[in-house]
Amino acid sequence: MNEIKDKWRKIRKNYNLSQPQLAKALNTTQAAISLIESGRTKNPSVDLVHRLLVSFPDINPNWLMNDEGKMLKSETLNDSNSRPKDEFTLPERFQNDPMLIEYEKRMRSISNGLKKEIKKLEQDKEFFQKLVQAPK
Repeated sequence: MNEIKDKWRKIRKNYNLSQPQLAKALNTTQAAISLIESGRTKNPSVDLVHRLLVSFPDINPNWLMNDEGKMLKSETLNDSNSRPKDEFTLPERFQNDPMLIEYEKRMRSISNGLKKEIKKLEQDKEFFQKLVQAPK
């Protein structure tokens, strides 16, 4: 997938957004998003690309601009090793310390719980967005 139109569509769908919702998040028009996704705008402005990357910080700019790596930074980090690299992975020299291993497990558990809550909130947000947009 190396066409910018496909990448923009993939990003929008990854975040479960309509074209108008993405346009609002980027402070642009739905027509501008449509032109990009249809391929009629082949090179979005630097300003618009910057707004996209600021609004969705997990998007890998190397993937977007150079077709290198994965779409999301988090996917790229996790691919480099079988063990996830995140803020709770112990450096190798501490991986045999039982107290630190237990701490890492608790932090990972808390993190996973928060991720589940975020997912629920995102689903609620999507539901309410559809409810608000429903014809009266």
